[in-house]
Amino acid sequence: MLKVLSLVLALGSVGACKHAGEGAKPRDNTPEPMEMNSKAKAQMAAAESARLELNLAPPPATVVSKYVVNVKEYGAVGNNLTNDAPAINAAYAAAAASGKPLYFPAGTYFVGTEQLRFLFNDILYVGISIYGDGPGRSIINAQKVAVSPQVLFTATNSPRGDNDYLVLKDLAILTNTAGTGVQFGARNYLDPINEPKIDITVINGSTAATARAVEINYVLNGDIRLDAKTAGPGTALYLRQASFNYFTGSYGTARGVSVRLSEGFNDGNVFSAPEMTNCSICVVSSSPYNQGNTFIGGLWSYNKNGIVSTAGARVMVLNPRLTPALPAKVSTFIGGAVGLTVIPATL
Repeated sequence: MLKVLSLVLALGSVGACKHAGEGAKPRDNTPEPMEMNSKAKAQMAAAESARLELNLAPPPATVVSKYVVNVKEYGAVGNNLTNDAPAINAAYAAAAASGKPLYFPAGTYFVGTEQLRFLFNDILYVGISIYGDGPGRSIINAQKVAVSPQVLFTATNSPRGDNDYLVLKDLAILTNTAGTGVQFGARNYLDPINEPKIDITVINGSTAATARAVEINYVLNGDIRLDAKTAGPGTALYLRQASFNYFTGSYGTARGVSVRLSEGFNDGNVFSAPEMTNCSICVVSSSPYNQGNTFIGGLWSYNKNGIVSTAGARVMVLNPRLTPALPAKVSTFIGGAVGLTVIPATL
């Protein structure tokens, strides 16, 4: 058997030499192309996700930016050291102009000391999609921004119209301010935000009692899922004017208020299975214009009161889960009962 194999190899060598002597080209030994690296794969996955969301035709295998605006293609680094704000601003302007989604690949994007603003001026009635690779992977670090709010979604043009169809998801925003970390809408209520879809994590690392993780001003008909937290006795979610929204998520503070409905018209909102933990008071309803807000189920973990309603009408709490469900805890669930209905009446 070995002799036969040797003979075959010898004949093959002779043949190769013969052909080489006749001017034949040598065999091409170039290695096969290597597989796409992880960055390219992530970009292709993001493009495919955007394609599916927009119901577009499949892109060519080598095309990414045809369907999304990638902040890294505009110079963002995402290493938590480089000031990525200029690159983010440029990418956002390109996304707004083109109608493409704005994509933050995995990374931590430090934005320096100036307020990060997402302006709706040029997209009032068409909206924009902004997304990342998940709140544990795509992170905006605004902790060093010197003003409050540190991150703002608003419109500044005049006259201002409705800002429709914002989609913001799969991102975490880190803030650290005695004021507001992330704010939707101006405090003068001149830039209503309609039909937003929001699914993000916001953490305000300040221990000030005045700190707010998220503030909402004149937001309507939204589908809003938040993981909002403050490091101290502040407010996780502060509603100044919000109507007809569907809220889910987690609102945590260190001995502060989980959800505060204060000022303006907060009406017709539904909070489904809210997780409110480590707070002094879970819910405060204090605006005389509040009405028709409903809290369904959820976890209510507090050391003072579950809900304090001092103004407004028709605030309803349905079947809350109290932790710990001790007699003393149940007896202090209601700290103010103006316009309040709790079902069942006996918790």
